[in-house]
Amino acid sequence: MHADFDLGADGITELPPGFRRGPYMPRGGRTPGYSPKKAAEMARRIEAGEEVGDEDLESADGQLSLTTRHLLAKARKEAALAGLNELQLKVKTGEYLPRAAYREATATLVASLSQGLRSLPDSLERKCGLAPEVLQDIEAAIDEALNHIADELALFTEAKP
Repeated sequence: MHADFDLGADGITELPPGFRRGPYMPRGGRTPGYSPKKAAEMARRIEAGEEVGDEDLESADGQLSLTTRHLLAKARKEAALAGLNELQLKVKTGEYLPRAAYREATATLVASLSQGLRSLPDSLERKCGLAPEVLQDIEAAIDEALNHIADELALFTEAKP
């Protein structure tokens, strides 16, 4: 395809009258209250990991400079990403397990414990020849203990992932 005009480097041959290149700035200079020295000092303190208080961040007219706000947001983002990466590393190395794994392990443990405790009265009856009234008391105590365990674990198993 061939055009009958030549384009400049940016695709525009020449600007119409009244237009100019670059961003439009209605007023020149810096934003009110902005101090490059203070911004550089804040950047140094934030990158060094020092705690920066709100009184240090405000300029003479009580506003934060754009650079300072940007650096604070960047520091918060980097801290959050570092925490997230650390958590993912601990999950991958097995130091932390997903909640579902704990739930399954706990359910298996409780089922095994329950089965063993519920077979205890029959075992005692065969080995020791205990009276039926004593066995009923043992069964009641086992049921009470298992119900207490179930109530204690209800918070753990009903928690949202």
